[in-house]
Amino acid sequence: MLDTAHMKQVMQDYIDRFNARDVSGILALYAPDAVVEDPVGSSSVPSGHAAIREFYEKAMQIGATLKLAGRVRGSHGNAAAMAFEVTIPQGRTIHVIDVMTFDANGLVATMKAYWGPDDFV
Repeated sequence: MLDTAHMKQVMQDYIDRFNARDVSGILALYAPDAVVEDPVGSSSVPSGHAAIREFYEKAMQIGATLKLAGRVRGSHGNAAAMAFEVTIPQGRTIHVIDVMTFDANGLVATMKAYWGPDDFV
């Protein structure tokens, strides 16, 4: 089983690297065959570093910033979750919960972002 502290640190690193506009740093957190579903249920599900890089580059181009809305939560398995806010330059905020699963090497295997149209403020 993975160390909960490691999973929590990876999720904090994710927030910090996103806000620093460090796409390569974010990719370093992901397994080479990782899958991102943001939001859950979307028609586009990037997988692999090239597609995930493109996904984050687009998100960063709009000027979004992330802020934790509580502590990162661990689990008794290979997953952790966090609630956070995405603020976009137009002054809007999206309330999001991310759940990440981790592979045996401690890299993010899947990232699922839970938010919908009514989560915009």
